[in-house]
Amino acid sequence: MLPIKTAQIIVLLFCIMPSNKEAKIVMKRLMEMGMVEKGLTAPAAAFISDGKRIKTDKEVIFFTMIREKAVKKAMAEIKKIHPEENPCMLAIPVIADDDFAMGHVPFHITDCLVELTDEEEDL
Repeated sequence: MLPIKTAQIIVLLFCIMPSNKEAKIVMKRLMEMGMVEKGLTAPAAAFISDGKRIKTDKEVIFFTMIREKAVKKAMAEIKKIHPEENPCMLAIPVIADDDFAMGHVPFHITDCLVELTDEEEDL
């Protein structure tokens, strides 16, 4: 049984960036647009194969939480700013309890309150 009666549908948005500098530019833009309040970066080692050998490179994983209805707009903004033509982005929808969502994701983007049914509570 889920410990919550109501929840917010939020999206974890991940993007691979060449460095913290680019990640900071993206985060600043998304914050200026009111889409996010917080973002995180983590260093990552990239392993790339050309079919003959494996090359390694340093990259940064940028991730943030965002409202479901703002994902497409955020991804479009990232594409405008990202130095690569086709940036690697991933959006994963998740359910967060109201207290967590209220404190971490801007609500003015959309109201995503959902009531969980009895069947969902028993999962």
